Amino acid sequence: MAHPLRHAESSVRKFGGEPEDYLAIHRWFDESKAYFPDFRHRALYPHTAGIFFAE
Repeated sequence: MAHPLRHAESSVRKFGGEPEDYLAIHRWFDESKAYFPDFRHRALYPHTAGIFFAE
């Protein structure tokens, strides 16, 4: 599984800015890895409702 910094760097390539601009959001998305250390953690935040919560 990728580190939140890798996801932040990907967001920079896609949307511009600096990795630090996106790092907090990607860390929040990946918090669920502490409970589900496999692909199931992605069912908790990276979807439409998760984006709403992040806002």
